[in-house]
Amino acid sequence: MNDLFKPKKEVKERERVVVEESVEVEEVKWRDATIEDKVLEEYPAEKVVDESRPIRILCIFPFEGNMENRMSAFYSGFKQAGLKFSGNYSFDVTAMDIAEIINTPSVLPKLVDRENADVIVLPYSSSNINEILKYAKRSNIPVISPWNTSNEIDFYKGYIKLNPDLNTHLIAMAEYAVRLSTANNTLILTEKKDANMVDQMLKANSDIQHLYTSSNPKDDIARIQSSIEAHDISSVIIPSWRSSDEAFFISLLSALNAARQGKVISVFALSSWMNSQKINFDQFSELNLHFTSSRFLDNTIPIVSRFEENYYNQYKYFANESVFYGYDVFSIIAQLFSQYGYNWLSRLNEFSCSDCFFRYRIQENINAEGTSYFENRHVDIISLKNFQYNRVN
Repeated sequence: MNDLFKPKKEVKERERVVVEESVEVEEVKWRDATIEDKVLEEYPAEKVVDESRPIRILCIFPFEGNMENRMSAFYSGFKQAGLKFSGNYSFDVTAMDIAEIINTPSVLPKLVDRENADVIVLPYSSSNINEILKYAKRSNIPVISPWNTSNEIDFYKGYIKLNPDLNTHLIAMAEYAVRLSTANNTLILTEKKDANMVDQMLKANSDIQHLYTSSNPKDDIARIQSSIEAHDISSVIIPSWRSSDEAFFISLLSALNAARQGKVISVFALSSWMNSQKINFDQFSELNLHFTSSRFLDNTIPIVSRFEENYYNQYKYFANESVFYGYDVFSIIAQLFSQYGYNWLSRLNEFSCSDCFFRYRIQENINAEGTSYFENRHVDIISLKNFQYNRVN
C-alpha cells in the first residue's frame, strides 16, 4: 500500500511506445493445476446451503410471565400447521424460552447461527429482539416478528414485521374512508393531542378535512355540525386509541350523533375500541360504525369452524386468535420455502399466502435511517351492523 502522507515522488515521463505494424503471437501450452480443496481453504466462499436437509426454524418466545398463555396458544397453532404441511421440504423446529437464553449470555451467539436456523420467529419485547438481531444480522438469517410494532428495532433486510403498526392502521382507515366517500367529504375528528396522527393521514391524502375539538366534544356540537354541512361530510375518522381516551371517545360519538342531524355518516375508529365491553354501541346504532383490525377471524367461513372443531376435539380447548395466528406464521414460512426455495426473501413482495386464516400484504419498506426491511401493510376494515362484525375490504 502507498503511504498517502509521504510527499509524492516526481513521476518521470514515460518513454514513447513504438507500435509495430504486425505482431507474431506465439501459442503457449498450459494446463489447469488448480487444487479446488486448497482454493476453498484459502479463500472461503459463502456457505452453500444443503437443500436436502430439513429447514431449521428457531422459535424464541416468552413462555413464562404474562405472555405465557398467548405464546402457548401461538405455538400450538404453529405445531398444528407443521403437522398438516406436505411439500418439497421437511422442517426441524426448535422452540426456546427467551428468559433462559437472555440469562445465559454465552448461549445466544452460538444459538443464532446459520448452522441452527434458516429462519427465526422472534419474541415480543424490543430489547429481547434487538439482542437476537445482533447475531441474526451477522449470519444474515431472515427473522419474522409476529407481535412487535416498534420502530426502535435494529432493522435490516431480513427483518419481517408481520403485525401492522398504528401508522398502518391510520393509513388503511383513511384510504377506505376516502374510497367510500371522497377526500373532500371525509373529516378527521379528534382533539389536538392527536395532531401527529392527523398529520400521518394528511401526508397520505392532504385533501381530507380535519377538525380539532375540545376535551369535551359535547361543547363543540355546533362546530361539528357546521363542518359537516360545509363539506357535505359522509365519512368521519376518529384516531383516538388509548384506553385513557374512553370518556372522550364516547363523548365524541355522542356529539357526532347529535351534530349529523339525521344525515347518514360512516364512522371509522381504531381496533382498540372494537369488542369493547365498556362501551354500549347500541346507542350509536344509527352511526355506520367501522373499526380497523390487524387480524379479523370470520367465524362464518366453514374452514374456520372445522379447524375450531378439530382443535377442540384434540385439546379440549377452544382455539383463540393466537392459535390461528401461529398456524398462519408456519404456513407463511413453509409456503415461502416451497414456492421460492432458500432465496425466498427476494420474492417476498409478490408472495400471497394461500392457506392462511388472516390476510397479509408484505411489502418492502425503508425507515427514517434509510434501512430496508419488510412489513405487513394489510389492515382489515370491520363494520358493525345489526350487532354483527363483518369484514368489508
